Amino acid sequence: MPYNPRTVLRQVPNLLLARFFSPHAGFVGFDWGRLNETQIEPIYECWQRMPKAEKDPVSAVFLQVHAVANPGGTSTLVAAARDGGIDIRQQVSGMKNAYERAFWCMLEHPDVFHNGRTLAHIDSMPQKSREKWTGLPQEPVDVTAETVVRLEGAIREYYQRLDGRGEACHVEYRRRSGAVDSFFAYPADYVDDVEEYEDGKLVSKRRHGRFEIAFALNNAAGALEVCAEGGRQVRGELCDLFLHAVLNEHLAPRPAGATPYCMDVFKNRQLCFPTDPADAISMRVQGLRFQVNGSPDDVIAVDAGSRSRKSAYSVLDAVVDQQRAPLETSTIMEAKLHALVPTPRKRPRRITFTVSSTTCSLGDSPEEEKLKSYLGSWGIGHEQCA
Repeated sequence: MPYNPRTVLRQVPNLLLARFFSPHAGFVGFDWGRLNETQIEPIYECWQRMPKAEKDPVSAVFLQVHAVANPGGTSTLVAAARDGGIDIRQQVSGMKNAYERAFWCMLEHPDVFHNGRTLAHIDSMPQKSREKWTGLPQEPVDVTAETVVRLEGAIREYYQRLDGRGEACHVEYRRRSGAVDSFFAYPADYVDDVEEYEDGKLVSKRRHGRFEIAFALNNAAGALEVCAEGGRQVRGELCDLFLHAVLNEHLAPRPAGATPYCMDVFKNRQLCFPTDPADAISMRVQGLRFQVNGSPDDVIAVDAGSRSRKSAYSVLDAVVDQQRAPLETSTIMEAKLHALVPTPRKRPRRITFTVSSTTCSLGDSPEEEKLKSYLGSWGIGHEQCA
């Protein structure tokens, strides 16, 4: 949905808006009690009458809220809070929409909100910008302030040598759930002249932007994922400098297999998902997408739905002629799995995720980390995924 400030005002409860605008002189004496939740024009007009120095930062906050005001954004904020030792699941679950959840988080936990925005941006980077290496030491890393400074310096030197940018670099470190050490780097980008309005006049201003790099080190799996644009060689060189700066070692990690997930396992109609009885996880194959006899021109997709108890195989038997499109000789392109995972709350969590030969859409919540740990034993992962 395109950004519209009135949408933010309309979707966020007046109680939160009043709290947000209360420090601004323009809202002193503003009668919030006379407005219902849909009367946003008086709020909008009062905001627009504020001095530019106050009005523009409000616009920036509204844009930031809009960027994470979606189901994925809410999940990211919950994950960011969990990384900081805060559980906000109960609070956000009772809110009316994603705008309220994001706005409340911005007010109540500004650090969580900032971290969540960073995670959402990194997670949105395309799969082609990601590379994973395995075979690393499976030992905890002691990350200190000196570790972060070394990594900042290594990234600065690398990009200065590579393409003349990166004369400054800031790195943020967080230990995320699932024993993942995450490093978010922001090297300086090229200087750029941009035109913008100032006091109603179009002026040219010099901007010094930045770009993003992310490193995710999973010590339990001995794996490192690098998320950066620039091609495989660049990511490989970033992997080397990271290992030297953070682990203080020169290693030769092996790239993760081109096909880390085995899709042939989904040709088995009796496929089952054994788990530890204590985990009480219920699993089924919800959907399948496959090429008939490996032909790229003949693709079939079936889906049993998230609320059904049926499997994709039941739907397949009902709608597809098995003699003309035998699953056994087809190429499985993607499988959609549906899981019911117990949580501390009363109801189990429903998790739907997809697996292809190169990707798995599971995130890093405790429930999803639990599912990841089973991929190898189910025959889906060639190795335990990081």
